[in-house]
This record gives sequence, C-alpha cells and structure tokens, in this order.
Amino acid sequence: MFFGKFDGNGQTISNLYINRPGEDFIGLFGAIGNSTKNISNVFLSNINLTGQNKVGGLCGASIGVISKVGVSGNITSVNDVGGVVGRLGAEVDSGSLDNAFSSVDIYSTGTTHIGGLVGYTYDSNITNCYSVGEITGTSIDQLKGLVGSISSSPIISNCFWDTQTSGQATTASDKGTGKTTADMKTEATFTDAGWDFGSIWVIDGTGTINNGYPYLQ
Repeated sequence: MFFGKFDGNGQTISNLYINRPGEDFIGLFGAIGNSTKNISNVFLSNINLTGQNKVGGLCGASIGVISKVGVSGNITSVNDVGGVVGRLGAEVDSGSLDNAFSSVDIYSTGTTHIGGLVGYTYDSNITNCYSVGEITGTSIDQLKGLVGSISSSPIISNCFWDTQTSGQATTASDKGTGKTTADMKTEATFTDAGWDFGSIWVIDGTGTINNGYPYLQ
C-alpha cells in the first residue's frame, strides 16, 4: 500500500500495461493509504489493464485523497472496477476524489461494483468529476455510468457521465447526472455546476484536445 505523496506536476504517463487476470488491486498504484493529499496532477494515457477485483486506472483501492487526475484507455476486470479507482473508501477510513475524469472503456465479467469513474465507494467524497468511457459486460444490470455501487453516506456532487458513449442510463442511487455527448462538450454544463474553468478545467472548442471533453489545465 502506498502511503506517500505523488505530484505528477501536470505530466502524462503513457501506455501503462498490466496483464494479471487472476490478481486483485491492479492500477498504477495497487492501493493508496490515508494521507493529506496522496495523488495529484497526473494524466494516464492509453492504459491497458487486466485484473480480477479492485481494479482502476489510477489505483485498485484508495482511502486517500486524489485530486486533478485523468485516465484514458481500457480495463478488463471482474468486480470493483472503475476507470480511475476500483474501490474508494472503506469501513476503516473514507477517501476522496475531486476534479478527475475517466475516458476508460471497461469490460467486466463480474456482477457487482462496476462504474465508469469508480466501481464502489464507501462513505467518501467525489466532487467535480466525469466519465465518458463505454461500460460493457456480462451482467448488464450491474453496469453503471459513473459509480457502480455505494455504501454508507458518500457525498457525490457536481459529477456527470455521458449516457451515449457509456451506453449506460443509470448510476448508483442516482448519485451523478447523465448527459448527452453534446452537453458533455459544452462548458456551461459544468460551469452551471460550479466547476472552475479559470484555473482547473478547460474545453477546446475545436474538439481537437481530449475529443472536445473538459480536460485539466
């Protein structure tokens, strides 16, 4: 478990490849422990991950603080799988995720906790995040656009997912807002929710950068 702090300084890590179909806690970080601010300011581009349970592009599980991160690519997994974090928070401690996005396509053969951004969250805060990846799998009713499943009392605010690209019309307990692709590429969708497009987020009007979706400055 990682207990330190990692500031990516706005840099990109490309082509992360992990192929461990029988193992849990798969991601750039397998698991992140509690700290003031663990992971921040990094983009993972074109990941290709295969794992079993608790799988996420950034980390398989976290009870730490994650801020200003983005992930794109593909994940194949079973349960507790999300584009950024597989499992966020636990009974021992909560975690948080803010100003983050996932453009990760997920294919799951599992039956629980499968979401575009986070697979499962327990009593954690998720703020100003979105997901646009395609979510598919063998257990159709368990696939969710933003968060796969929740427990206790998480606070999920100002978060969105693309209902068209994800192929999913719902999220766990309605914690998040589904939007069309056109809306997800419109700055007003996010500024109306209080997102900071002065110092944190930006949208490329030409659609060239990040396919027209918001990205981190």
